[in-house]
Amino acid sequence: MVDKAAAKDNRLLYGLIAVLVLALLFIVYNSYIATGQKTAKQEAAVDKVKKIYETITEGPVEVLNVKEESGMYRVILATRDASGSRQVQEILVSSDGALFTDRAVNTQAFLERITKEKSFAECLAGKQLLVFGQINEVNTQAQLQVLGSFYRKFYVDCTGANLQLCQQVGITQVPTTVYNNTPYIGVQALQLYEQLTGCAMD
Repeated sequence: MVDKAAAKDNRLLYGLIAVLVLALLFIVYNSYIATGQKTAKQEAAVDKVKKIYETITEGPVEVLNVKEESGMYRVILATRDASGSRQVQEILVSSDGALFTDRAVNTQAFLERITKEKSFAECLAGKQLLVFGQINEVNTQAQLQVLGSFYRKFYVDCTGANLQLCQQVGITQVPTTVYNNTPYIGVQALQLYEQLTGCAMD
């Protein structure tokens, strides 16, 4: 009976030692080996972007900072322009170094912005406001940029088949905004649209 109790205690002790050894191995792996692999992966990704910017600028590129963020690396680079002035640029690079960009968009803020733009455009269209223009003309482009991504809800392009329609309603210059049969010629501020219609971008 004593031998069985001692054997049971020894098995329990060996089991406890085995668990402690496994826990220690796990800690060592995560602290040293996995971190080393992660650092090597980060360095490889950053090196790819650094080589791209060295090729573009035809000069040395200094990596000022690297921070992992949302599964990507945010890299701050310093380069020299043609005049020798130091330029600092922020780059986002994928963890494998296959993709990079110089801008990131916050998805929540973007969704909020386009939702506001869509509601504003629907309100303008509901008030029967129209903007006449020519999509390739610089002032028309400036006007549409002021009005947001959903301008097609109230925009009439005065080219092609619509040219005759625009002439019939008296459009002589683009862009022209028409509200309650009153034309507003030229690029107009957002505030005018809000004032005329009661629609709000915010």
